[in-house]
Amino acid sequence: IKNPNEAEYTLESPIQFGGQTIEKITIRKPNTAALSGVTLQDLYRSDVNSLCTVIPKCVFPMIPREAMSLLDPVDLGQIAGYIIYFLMPKSQRAAVNIQ
Repeated sequence: IKNPNEAEYTLESPIQFGGQTIEKITIRKPNTAALSGVTLQDLYRSDVNSLCTVIPKCVFPMIPREAMSLLDPVDLGQIAGYIIYFLMPKSQRAAVNIQ
């Protein structure tokens, strides 16, 4: 059974930091705690600073905030798309269906 609030994503450009390489991540629907410190409007606009705050809180393995600068812009945009998708009501998700 697939969790509708999670998605697996393979990075276009793997990240290397702290002696490990991250090639694939699981993106989870951010909860309210993960969204603290940012506005939803900024996330909907794909504001880079807001995304760099939220992404470390909703991906596994975790990408530390200090490693976010290593993330390829293509990957940043794709992860942002999943986060925005997860913030949509179920009725809109059905119309988009990116999974």
